[in-house]
Amino acid sequence: MIEEISAPGTALGWRFSGKVTSADYTILREGLARVAGSADDRLRVLWVVDDDARWGIDALVADSRLARYTHRIERVAVVGTPSWTSTLVFIADLWPGWSVRHFSPSSRAAAERWLGGESASG
Repeated sequence: MIEEISAPGTALGWRFSGKVTSADYTILREGLARVAGSADDRLRVLWVVDDDARWGIDALVADSRLARYTHRIERVAVVGTPSWTSTLVFIADLWPGWSVRHFSPSSRAAAERWLGGESASG
């Protein structure tokens, strides 16, 4: 499941939990489309990933369809336990132009400060 959550300033935020399906990506597409025409050139994104989040093959295909928006992303803060989210961070950090950082669940405030432009560690 993907649900939109509040994020600092103009950042976009989503929580991933349980089984993530291609239908869930509607929320991501709508959020990205909503800001696609905005004056902000670069987007900042908060991903909160629960321990039980898992992606099916259909969700991975849906993820690839978001490519038209990804060139606008500047920063991605991934909040979750490092058990497997570190792999997600590694993959996301390979995307050209993205600055990606991992934060533990107890460091969400630091993640939000970093999205706002402050130097923060997590």
